[in-house]
Amino acid sequence: MSDTELDFQIRLPAMPELCALMRSFLLEVLEVSGFDPADRETLADRILNLLIRIERMADERAGDDLLPIEIAATIDPSRITIVSREHGVPIDDATIGSRIKGIDEMRWVQHGSDSELQIVLRRPARRIAVLETAKAREAASNATHTDAVVDPRKTADQYTIRGYRKGDGIGIARTIYETYGREYPNPDVYDPVRIDELNSTRRLVSVVCESPSGAMAGTYALERPGLERIGEAGQAVIDPAHRGRGLMRPMRTEIERIGRSLGLHGIFSQPTARHPLSQRMNLKFGSTPSALCLGTTPASAAFRADVAGGTDDPKDAGRHSCLLYWHPLREETPIRAFVPDPLAGLVDALYAARGREATVETSPTSATPTRRSICTTHYDAVRGVARIAADACDSTTIMQIRSAIQAISAAPGAATVFVDLPIDDPGTIAVASDLLGRGLRPAGIGPGFQTLGSSDAPVEDVLRLQTSIEPVDLAGLVVEGELGERLRAMVLDPRWTD
Repeated sequence: MSDTELDFQIRLPAMPELCALMRSFLLEVLEVSGFDPADRETLADRILNLLIRIERMADERAGDDLLPIEIAATIDPSRITIVSREHGVPIDDATIGSRIKGIDEMRWVQHGSDSELQIVLRRPARRIAVLETAKAREAASNATHTDAVVDPRKTADQYTIRGYRKGDGIGIARTIYETYGREYPNPDVYDPVRIDELNSTRRLVSVVCESPSGAMAGTYALERPGLERIGEAGQAVIDPAHRGRGLMRPMRTEIERIGRSLGLHGIFSQPTARHPLSQRMNLKFGSTPSALCLGTTPASAAFRADVAGGTDDPKDAGRHSCLLYWHPLREETPIRAFVPDPLAGLVDALYAARGREATVETSPTSATPTRRSICTTHYDAVRGVARIAADACDSTTIMQIRSAIQAISAAPGAATVFVDLPIDDPGTIAVASDLLGRGLRPAGIGPGFQTLGSSDAPVEDVLRLQTSIEPVDLAGLVVEGELGERLRAMVLDPRWTD
């Protein structure tokens, strides 16, 4: 064989009947690489057994889904690199175990939407000594723990709520996978190394719920990507095997305690408007609705594990939406809120629900702006969501926002645009009125959102408007409570699109 690099690939359904075909593929690769016949047979069997074991772990709770097996092999002058791509439950290095005789290197690499097992074999054409010994592996298996049947009437007292420990990332990734599959809109949750890094910097503060046997039964997290003075409570998941035991409440209590210890002004959460359960949970925790944000999640996002309520019609191509809830962690000072007249009643009700004294102003003012308007845009390409934030409203704000919306609309994958205006700025009335007249819809109040992206800026609310580039599932919106219904009625009012 020449010293050029050769690439081979095979893609098969995960069916036991096709194991012989996989083995034949491995044998051919080893033959081309110059391995002796006896060594080829032994190595092919060892690699095949490893691939089958990993595939079973990745697919262990995939239901009726038949996940594909993708195997690629690259041969260069010194080695063979065999890569197996997986789309199932997240796996880490500890899961694949200790070194297998004849395999020089093994590693697991996370990519967010999927992951891969990498196997390296040194070619016999060159005598190369092993340069490093295998890393010691944990003796305990990372296979799924099983618990004895627990009486659902018993409380969460049997479980342990604790803070994050280095190495918890793989358990968190698997727990989220059991509910969302690979469709959770933040790819970080599937990468154990990334979860470790974010927790080490406190940009993510994860809480873990352990079952009596030590299995990870659930997780909750406080997210602060820019170390803001408000945080998002999210990534809240209970493993299907441990639901019905009241485990969310103690995890949420711990999240609030952590928020207070960090000096946060409050926490917000964004439960889906496709299922009512997480909305009810927020209401039980004392949080109040603040906005209805349309098209926050791609239409492909889906739930696993029999999440009840709402609708998940696969024929529906509309993007999913979310309710935005607010939970203050300290007393809020009185505010003067400047909003267009059609929104005054709703804004007043939103402030009353959260207990903040507010004077709602609707009359335009000629007051001179105290600072020049600067609009900033953040685009999340993973979700297809953009946020345009104005720090003040003057004569240039409308043109800045219109130009930003036009630019975003031309970006590949862009689906939703939110516009956040400082609700305590008198100029917001004129800017918001103009944008609503141009086809934008209201969303509600973004609580403390003037601090997003800054760790030391004053904490204050925004008036959030929105526009959708891609279709949104409006008919399937599920909202809880009287205030949720008022939000939906205002957001979907046909006057905004007339």
